[in-house]
Amino acid sequence: MGEPIADTAEIKNLELQLDALDQHGYLLVRGALDLETVEVWRECLTRKYKHKEWDISNEVGNVAFDHLLEQEPELARALVGHDSVAPYLKAMLGRQCQLRSFRAHITLEPTLKNGTRISAITGTLPMKLATHCDRFASIPPST
Repeated sequence: MGEPIADTAEIKNLELQLDALDQHGYLLVRGALDLETVEVWRECLTRKYKHKEWDISNEVGNVAFDHLLEQEPELARALVGHDSVAPYLKAMLGRQCQLRSFRAHITLEPTLKNGTRISAITGTLPMKLATHCDRFASIPPST
């Protein structure tokens, strides 16, 4: 049997979702972004890829864009604190935190883990728009 998927559709409790994030390193949040938002980002990243405007590349051709907050402020603003991730950010980082980077990856081959496709955006170039956040500390609410 395959590894369980950390799916928020199946794990309803926020603390259990955060535990799943700790255990698996990711959470699957179905329907987190509408199709229009996904398409706008796909077009943006495809354009940047075609013009070789990436910040990081590796030996197999995967690339990352690390300066999207500065380069695409209008697009990035809509995702910062988005309703689909806000509860997780608040639970992990507290009420006040600073977002210093916003990274997107283009993976040329679909990412497979135990036979499951985990890159969520498909197209000519399978792309994965990802924000990375590790639950590194429990920050108690201020009183």
